[in-house]
Amino acid sequence: MEQARDNTNWCERESCLNVFVMLKHIASNPETPSAVLFMLSRLNIPGLLKRIAGNPNCPAELAGEIANHSLPEVRIAVCDNPFISEAVMTQLAHDTSPDVRYALAENHNLPISVLEVLVDDENPYVAHRATTTLQRLNKHQGKKGQVFPWLVRQFINVEQSSSG
Repeated sequence: MEQARDNTNWCERESCLNVFVMLKHIASNPETPSAVLFMLSRLNIPGLLKRIAGNPNCPAELAGEIANHSLPEVRIAVCDNPFISEAVMTQLAHDTSPDVRYALAENHNLPISVLEVLVDDENPYVAHRATTTLQRLNKHQGKKGQVFPWLVRQFINVEQSSSG
């Protein structure tokens, strides 16, 4: 009798795992309609939310909702989406988690204005990553001189804080 119950539990766990794997594939498929992504998001499962946030078909409104999730790893997934709105980018640039801000600073699709915020971040790793991203963007766009003012400002901030 006990063996039959263990087999039933195993089958139930295996079925749940298969369903979750299927849902993750649906959530990350760029051809999944936005209405389906909205429905999946309502399950509020962090693993699914991360897949939805990274989906290029994720609507801006939904990305904004996910950007307010309590778990930093879910908000980081929003940072990786190249199609998030500037408003969501700006919100994430002021996130309480330095890990979220660092992930955002790695996004090469950020507007210069958001990268400027991150260059001035209180966390030196975030500020450095944003500076590196700006340098790479300028190198690829042939505008090498534009990074210099941010580097100077960063240096001046460091000098002022060490002398004060």
